[in-house]
Amino acid sequence: MRGSTLRAFRAATLDAMHDRGERTRAPVLVLGVEHSGTSILYNMIARHPSTTWFSQYSTRAGDVSGSRTTPPWRWVDRAGRRFAHHDWRKMVSGLRARVAPRPTEGWEIWSEYLERDAPAAERAAALSTMVDTFCTRVHRPVFVGKSPRLLRKLDVLCRMEPTPKGVHIVRDGRAVAVSLRKRLAAGDPDEEAWPKVAEYWVNSLERVRSFQASVDVLVVRYEDLCTDVHGTLTRVFRHMGLAAPAAVLDSLPLQLKSRNRPLAPDLAPAIVDRVADLQARHLDEFGYDPGPELHRAHR
Repeated sequence: MRGSTLRAFRAATLDAMHDRGERTRAPVLVLGVEHSGTSILYNMIARHPSTTWFSQYSTRAGDVSGSRTTPPWRWVDRAGRRFAHHDWRKMVSGLRARVAPRPTEGWEIWSEYLERDAPAAERAAALSTMVDTFCTRVHRPVFVGKSPRLLRKLDVLCRMEPTPKGVHIVRDGRAVAVSLRKRLAAGDPDEEAWPKVAEYWVNSLERVRSFQASVDVLVVRYEDLCTDVHGTLTRVFRHMGLAAPAAVLDSLPLQLKSRNRPLAPDLAPAIVDRVADLQARHLDEFGYDPGPELHRAHR
């Protein structure tokens, strides 16, 4: 489908929503390094009644090439979003938790639009049309998306119309390094692994920084979300142009237990110093003490 056809289809989609008094607003992208609280924040935002998002049923709705469309699952998706609220926690159990539509990363859909062999502008137009279609399908004006891998395609995302808004959740880089050590550098010796994961956090922050030149990004800290869930969510909803419904806030805890951990106490001082050198400027920028806390376990 060429760019002009996509624009025509998108215009028709928007007109249909306008006829019902609705309007698609700027999509909102939850950005952040893996293990920074992106999933919990995404799940909480998605409880707002004005938002729509990819669910576990979205790939069965014909939005991905080669996937089989299953009409009953589309009905379950639409009805479930209206009558059943997903759990905000990452790990849930029980039949209702599995059946009720819940926010997912939907990477198969993102890949379909972001990684196709087409110019960036055409991919962005197709993505905008897809977002409008999702909003129209469930009659909700704000699309919310999340995947740490979106950081690799910011050049396409910033071309969408309307231009997306971002919510960037940042977590202390030392805690992120501890969490990602085994996944990103499982077979590497400590002297290589810890600088690798420390630098990964820094590079991810820099990607979002480049995105901020063209996109309105709100920065929230994982630690602040843990300390004040309702206050942080109110700021996020305001950034999205939405009110913070009492029913949504009342369904969420006031605080979360922070899972931050210091670097292992048996690390060689040279490794700790290397991590400090890589992350110090960015830790300071986001309000983390780059000195004493890093070395607390190494005295």
